[in-house]
Amino acid sequence: MSEIRNKIIQLLEKLSGEGGNAQVETELPGVRLLKLEQSIPRRPLVYQSGLVIIAQGHKVGYLGDQVFHYDREHYLVLGMPIPFECETHASKDEPLLGLYIDFPLASVQRVVRQLQDYAGDMPFFDQTLLPGVAAVALDPQLRGSVLRLLDCLGNSRDCQLLGESLRDEVIYRVATGQKGAVLAALAEQQGPYSRLVGVINHIHSHYQDPLLVDELASKAHMSSSSFHRAFKQVTFESPLQYIKKIRLNKAKEMIEYESVRANMAALRVGYKSPAQFSRDFKGLFGIPPSQLKRGDDTFLGKDAEHTPNW
Repeated sequence: MSEIRNKIIQLLEKLSGEGGNAQVETELPGVRLLKLEQSIPRRPLVYQSGLVIIAQGHKVGYLGDQVFHYDREHYLVLGMPIPFECETHASKDEPLLGLYIDFPLASVQRVVRQLQDYAGDMPFFDQTLLPGVAAVALDPQLRGSVLRLLDCLGNSRDCQLLGESLRDEVIYRVATGQKGAVLAALAEQQGPYSRLVGVINHIHSHYQDPLLVDELASKAHMSSSSFHRAFKQVTFESPLQYIKKIRLNKAKEMIEYESVRANMAALRVGYKSPAQFSRDFKGLFGIPPSQLKRGDDTFLGKDAEHTPNW
């Protein structure tokens, strides 16, 4: 296992290039590499749905009263976008090296459908409403699939011809792993989990609009009380807390990377009171929006961790 891990580290070092902090887009859409040469203190961000694999260094995620450790022995799987607090442990001598793999819904559905046809009512297809994020032990099978995917990324022809199938192999390993129910539930378009994902996607695309919990519950085909319980069970946040964190993270991006003034950012993300926006912003990020500047060492720069945040 250590030999495969070392090969993964070598490939990540090669593919991420020379220099310091970097987030590298690969030729395979939805697959990104991360290299960080310095630790980042605990800070809020939004994780997109997908898979985070860390080969060197480690991260700690905080969500409500839950703590998630993901490192060379554990990966993080997310079935939906999640507002997170995350700290990163890395150094110049031993940089954090990892990769993020998006979960295209069509690929997840295809893999899960094939597994259902083969396996029938296997335990990981239990449609119990589960949390949308989990840290899972990285087994040898998945480690081998990741190695093959990284090896493919180093060759343009291989990437074009084999990349998607190797990515689907990784999805298969996750789907048959300890928390495969997260993907199985996501693929089930009519299930409660999938309906919640639809509502969460609606929040992300309409965060600037008035978002009433009763209307969101109706979109999920649930009563307001059932929707509130299910939402918190999956995201560890109430709907209103989730919406607030999404709006504040969006505003931070506007201020930090688009040079939008704080008052304008507040309006753009749906706040009607700049004073309330400033209080909420400071409550989440620890500083008022007026003190946030592009390249501020508190949050690092765009090349370090931005879009997606992971």
